[in-house]
Amino acid sequence: MRRSCVSAASFSFSFTVEHTSKRSAARAGVMHTQHGDVLTPCYVPVATNGTLKGVDHGEVEVPLMFMNTLHIELITGCETIRQAGGIHAFVNRNAPIITDSGGFQVFSLGQTGDLSFGGNGNAKELKRSRDASSYKGKDASEREALLERCTEERGAVFKSYVDGSRHTLTPEKTVDLQRALGSDIMLPLDHLSGHLATKQEAEQSFHLSHVWMERSLRHHLDQPATGQAMFGICHGGVDLELRHKSASFLMERDFDGFAIGGSLGDGLDSCETIVRAMAPKLGCSARPVHLLGIADAHSIPRFVQHGVDSFDSCYATRLARHGTLLCRGRPDGLSRIKVKQTKHKSDYEPPDWDLAERTGDHRSLAYLHHLVRANEPTAVTLMTRHNVLFLQRQIGELRAAILNDEI
Repeated sequence: MRRSCVSAASFSFSFTVEHTSKRSAARAGVMHTQHGDVLTPCYVPVATNGTLKGVDHGEVEVPLMFMNTLHIELITGCETIRQAGGIHAFVNRNAPIITDSGGFQVFSLGQTGDLSFGGNGNAKELKRSRDASSYKGKDASEREALLERCTEERGAVFKSYVDGSRHTLTPEKTVDLQRALGSDIMLPLDHLSGHLATKQEAEQSFHLSHVWMERSLRHHLDQPATGQAMFGICHGGVDLELRHKSASFLMERDFDGFAIGGSLGDGLDSCETIVRAMAPKLGCSARPVHLLGIADAHSIPRFVQHGVDSFDSCYATRLARHGTLLCRGRPDGLSRIKVKQTKHKSDYEPPDWDLAERTGDHRSLAYLHHLVRANEPTAVTLMTRHNVLFLQRQIGELRAAILNDEI
């Protein structure tokens, strides 16, 4: 399926590769969107409900933010946000935003129906989704079956975790919801299976994802929204043969970029095997490559060298909410600080001197320790800001190293 004419989306969104390292597949580039340019490689913090957890996005310079369509739809409604002028006006952000289809959230809701979230090994995520629910009046066994059924033709039918109301999610509807939000980059509906899925479950999920992504793309191109781009999602689990088939499928179609998603195995090494094989292949089309759900201090440097252009994760903000700071260059050699530990009570230096100098914020670790012990909400705000800036500094230094052929 190819475009018969140049659409508004292709005219507005583009990607420029400025330099590819002579030492690896790492590359520095620029994504051009209707709300500004994004230098790559880029760290993309997750703002699930239109805000970073713990800190206002206006307080940190975030080039690209990731928001969750399904949560926004179930809580407020994407049509309401369209009437407010779109997601950028609603959250007061004049910078690029990427939104997901809601597929991950739907398929983590339960395991009923012919095509369920089979082989899911992420029990913590499933529990988190249920625990976060404000849907009352049902016992635990009933809340587990929020995903009622799933078919290739009709999509997924599920109950809202907010109030128990019934919803249907189809490839076309996910596009309409994201069109109403007006995000700069949207993702198509895909099906997810966990890394413990059987071969039959994995192949069934693989087939369904590509049928749905084709339908999503067709609907997007039939009525292109000005400036919005769509990234196809590379699937196949840990099966590299399926991954290559997925990459070829996507590259033959007019997606504006690609995301590596689905199950990436049970550890960093397994994930790197997939990324090493897929990122250079997808990137050879001169379209951006995004890694879904992984962006931490250890994985970013490893995956940048294989040609990944952007990374999203809630890692930095979650870590801050649990009282941990990322840091470097400390006399004690720590790369993580558990702020509440008693040994930090009399540490009157900033947790990371370089970040303190860059931001002009020289508040001490002792002060942060005091705020945490006092259960002051400001502690989470300051630590979240610190961790987000830590990863932004890291990705900026990696970009400079690519331009200098150092990695």
